[in-house]
Parts: sequence; C-alpha cells; structure tokens
Amino acid sequence: MDHQVTGKIPNFRYLIIYMSKSILIIGAGIGGLSAGCYAQRNGFRSEIVEMNAYAGGLCTSWKRKEFTFDGCIHWLVGTQPGSEFYRLWEEIGAVQGKEFYYYDYFTRYTDLDGHEFVAYGDPDKFCEHLISISPEDAKLIRRFTGDIKRIMRQDMPVDYNLKTGLKALPSLLLFMKYRMPLSKFAARFKSPLLRKLFIEALDWHDMPAIFIFWTLALMGGKKAGYPIGGSAGLISSIVQKYEELGGTVRYNKKVETILVENGKAVGVRFADGTEQRADYILSAADGHRTIFEWLGGKYASASLRKHYETLPLFPCLVYISLGLNRDYSHEPYGFQYQLKNPVTIGSDELKAIGIRNHWFDHTLFPEGRSILTVMLQQDYKYWEPLKADRQAYLAEKARIGEQVLSLLEERYPGIRGHIEVMDISTPLTFERYTGNWKASYEGWLMTPKNITLQLPQKLPGLENFYMAGHWISPGGGLPSGLITGRGAIKKICKKERIPFR
Repeated sequence: MDHQVTGKIPNFRYLIIYMSKSILIIGAGIGGLSAGCYAQRNGFRSEIVEMNAYAGGLCTSWKRKEFTFDGCIHWLVGTQPGSEFYRLWEEIGAVQGKEFYYYDYFTRYTDLDGHEFVAYGDPDKFCEHLISISPEDAKLIRRFTGDIKRIMRQDMPVDYNLKTGLKALPSLLLFMKYRMPLSKFAARFKSPLLRKLFIEALDWHDMPAIFIFWTLALMGGKKAGYPIGGSAGLISSIVQKYEELGGTVRYNKKVETILVENGKAVGVRFADGTEQRADYILSAADGHRTIFEWLGGKYASASLRKHYETLPLFPCLVYISLGLNRDYSHEPYGFQYQLKNPVTIGSDELKAIGIRNHWFDHTLFPEGRSILTVMLQQDYKYWEPLKADRQAYLAEKARIGEQVLSLLEERYPGIRGHIEVMDISTPLTFERYTGNWKASYEGWLMTPKNITLQLPQKLPGLENFYMAGHWISPGGGLPSGLITGRGAIKKICKKERIPFR
C-alpha cells in the first residue's frame, strides 16, 4: 500500500494526516469500489482485496463461447446528466462515455385468456393503457399516474439536509403515501380484471407500491437506463478510475478473519495465512460473514442480531442463460406469460415465466445471434443439502434445464435447435462466487415495514471499522453500494476531522 496518492489535496495542513492513514477494503463489488474511489479522492491510501480473480461481486457477467451472459444489470439508477446520482457515478468513473438504452416499459404480462398488461414508463401511455382495461377505474388511474409524473420531476438527493429535505418534500410525501404493499393498493381497483393483472404482473413478495411507481418514474424520465456493455463494461470503468486515482486491487485474496487489537480493527488474515494491516478496515463483503464469522459475532448488538434473524432476504435464484444462433431482435426485450399448467422447478412452483431478451446490447453476442435469460426464484434450504452431493446437484441442474427448455418450446417452437450454449447458475453458484449469505442476490428484501431502515455502518465496541454494501440498506441494488461506500468514507473523514471531497 505504498502507491502514490493522486488528486488535489483540499488543504495542505492535512497532508501529513492524509498520507499517514491507510484503508484496507474487503470486496471489489460496487460498494468496495465506491469506497475505494472516495478514499483516494480524499487523500487516503487505500487497497481493495478481492477473493475472486476479477472485480464486480454480484455485478458480474461471464463468457461462454462467443456469448457474454450478464447476471446483474437490468437498469442503472442515475443515468440522466445533471442529476445527483449521475454526478456520483461520474465521480467513480461509471458513466463517462457510456451509451444507454432506455426501456419503453418495465414489464409486459399476458394471462391465459390473452389479456395483456404493460407497465409503460411513460405515465400518459400507462394511464391510457390501464383505462382501456378498466374505464370504471379512470379516476384512480389518473390520480396515481399523475403522482408518477410528479416523482419524475424530482431529483433524488444523495445528501440529506434541511435544504435538500425541503426540496424533496413532495417526493417524500408521495413516498409515504404509496409505501403500502402493492397488493393492498391494487385492491382499490373496481375492476376484478385490472386488479388481477396488476398483482400478477407487478406484485412480488408484497413489496411497497412506491417501489414500482418510482421505478416507472425513473424509466419514464430517462433517469434509469441500461448501460451498453452491461456489468463487465460498468465494472471495468470503475476499476480503471480507482486505479487512476492511485488505488490498487489485489485479487485471489480470501479473508479468513478480521484482526482486532484493543478494541480496534487493525488488519485481516487471509486464507493462505498471510496478514495485512491498515489504519482502517472497511468490509464491503457479505454482512453475515463479516459480522458473525470474521468478527465472531463479538460486536453484534441485540438489535443487529434481531435484524439478521428476522429481516426477509431477497430470495436466491436459478439463472438460465441461452446463447442462440438465431436473431431474436424482433421479439420483445422482456415479457412474462402465464403457464397453462403450473410446474414445480427446483424448490418453487412456477405459475408464470419471465423471459429477458438481450437484443438491445450487441456487445454481448456476435451478429445474427441472441441471448435469452430466465430467472427463477428458489428456496436456499432446498439447495443447501446438494453441496454435499455433487452428482445429485448436477442431476438437478440438468432436470431444471430440461424443464425450462420444454416451457420455452411452447413460446418458441424449435428453440432447442438454435441453442449454441446453455448456462445454468444455481444458488450454490451465487454463494460460491459472491459469498452472499444464503445466496441472496440483493441482501435485504424491501418491505413496507423496513423501507426506511438503515443498518449501522459501524459496530459497537469496535473502532476503525466500517461496512458498506447492500447489507446496510434494504432494497439492495447498485445505488446502495455506491451510497454506502461513499458514506463510509464520509464517516472516516469526519472521524479524522478532515473535509470530505
């Protein structure tokens, strides 16, 4: 960690402090890279250690033959130049020179009777579509799509103070208005058909209605687009910025324990027996592993233990990726449809299937080819015993692949003959490559009860230690990594009594 610190030092009298303080960051996902970039911007000497041979964490993709399968990005919040989030993404090098694709709709769903529901990003188009399904609900439809317009006009603040709070007050009021479960909101529709379609297309674990409305507002306002190049392009840009700022990423360094002396975090011990020390330790890795394994649970308060015992997790996934030797660009980029007969795949019964068509990003596959992906929710308890039985695990993967192909044949007759490569990632794959607790792909699930909850970035009784990532903020996603990584460095700056840049 003796690299040169680059960037302008805000005040010369802080130079000695800046040059003497080092930060060791665990995990090169969005949270760790964000923390690293802001550490460098504020004059600290930082280094990121990553257990894999590449950066990204859950923001990842992988090559299979000529295809790049992306396991993360659907859209990136903060792609509108001039917005607060765009400024932050710029500061860590994520958006410069990027081309973005903007979706016309969030989801497209068709039931067995042929009724189609489309969640358009354009509030006027969404309003018109919903009224065509249920004219008797026109008043309610106009009211909430009008609220989506209001959200579109607001910029999400990243630093809350009196000024930004007053500016964001209209959005915060709408936030509270629609924090109810989506199913409860849908119950307001007079039309049984609209009520049914709304829930079947949009409801997921009773997440708050505001989550969907805010997402539609971001899409409609072109504040959330898909970065061409996907996860790999985004991560490589951030790593490049971090290294330009003077930071270093060390790969294939698996942490075994966090070293503590006299109530202070002082370093880490790796699986290979080596140790590394720093003035500050910042874990942007899995929260459960950090608190209860690397630190032995010694610094977990009663409230933090309760959160880890009771908060719901984003479920784990089976993620099926198909590389096809046929052009599917004439098909929608994403849609769901109800199955004629529910089918149990893995641990869960499937009543509808969702397909994502990646035709809008031609950097992922050769000309004339296509990529389709299917995400299936799973129960970790079903997969956990398969760790000990390799043959049973491989057999289950093969069985699931056959089931999914049979379902896709109903929608795309003859699709089997177009498959060049098929990749199946299971919950055990996610767990092995990311270390995420119970293979959850985004940490804590957002619910009406925990929508405003923030877990602590410091642990009681442990000095010089901070945390970042989606285990801090329910709802997960890339913005939580950006914000919590930045927030951790702000806290370190405050502790050192130096201005945050």
